[in-house]
Amino acid sequence: MAMIRVDPIELIGVASTLRSCAVEASIIGSTLTSDACCAMPPDLDGVVTNALALARRLLDSTAHHLVSIAGDLSNRAAVA
Repeated sequence: MAMIRVDPIELIGVASTLRSCAVEASIIGSTLTSDACCAMPPDLDGVVTNALALARRLLDSTAHHLVSIAGDLSNRAAVA
C-alpha cells in the first residue's frame, strides 16, 4: 500500500482558500440580489425573483459546503 503524505501547512493554506471562496460565493449572492432590484413588468418580476432565490440558495449551500470542507481540512492539519 502506498502512503501519500500531505504537508499540514498546505492543508491550512487550502482551507484558507476554501473559506475565501465561501465568502466570495456569499458576496455574489448578495450582489445578484441588489443588482436585480429595479422596476420591471410583473410577469418578468416573478421569474427574476424566483431565479434569484434559487441562485442565492445554491450559492449559500455552496458556501456552507466549502466552509465545512475547510473545517475538515483544518482538523486534519491539526492532527497531522
